Amino acid sequence: MKNFFFALVTLVLSSFVHAQDGKSNWYVGAGVGQSNMSFNSQDFRVNPSIAAAGFNASTYETRAGTSFNVYGGYRLSDNWSVKAEYTNFGKQKWGYNITGGNANSDLTVKGYSLAAVGTIPVVDKVSLLGEAGAFFYDAKRSPTHSGAVVPLTGTPEVSSKKGLSPYAAFGAQYDLTKNVAVVGKYAYYGKVGSEEEFGRVNLSNFNVSLQYNF
Repeated sequence: MKNFFFALVTLVLSSFVHAQDGKSNWYVGAGVGQSNMSFNSQDFRVNPSIAAAGFNASTYETRAGTSFNVYGGYRLSDNWSVKAEYTNFGKQKWGYNITGGNANSDLTVKGYSLAAVGTIPVVDKVSLLGEAGAFFYDAKRSPTHSGAVVPLTGTPEVSSKKGLSPYAAFGAQYDLTKNVAVVGKYAYYGKVGSEEEFGRVNLSNFNVSLQYNF
């Protein structure tokens, strides 16, 4: 996290070095989207003692969640910029039910990405974009259980994890005006969590943002 804020300070200072003719190269944006988690079956599974006790368990999962993001960036040239972004991926669920009880896990992930952004104009007002960088995440799992079900053995005992994963995205931008644009992109955040902490999930997100160019 310290490295992330150091990078932000560097980004701010770079604006004074690269700014030309008094024109600002900064841009900001915010948007909403849908996130998706793919659960590792070794980390998210029914407690084996449930089957051994003669219970039949029905599993359920909610992979998708409503996400939101805010970001700011600085253009180094017409085709390249650097960007810092905060994303909250909403809430997902994993659990199982048996006669007389259930086990649930609410899963939440949020974090910051720092990336280089390349844009290529394709037709008037439309550009393709690609991003690559790193994602600093904070993942939390809130397990609960009731009745005959014991805690989610088979998922890690530690319910939270902070870490770093690679980040990549691609999408398109449409310029509504000189200063306002709509940006849609698909982003992949790699594997979040670990076998010992939180549980391993593959995280992705699609969102649409409204961007203002200063």
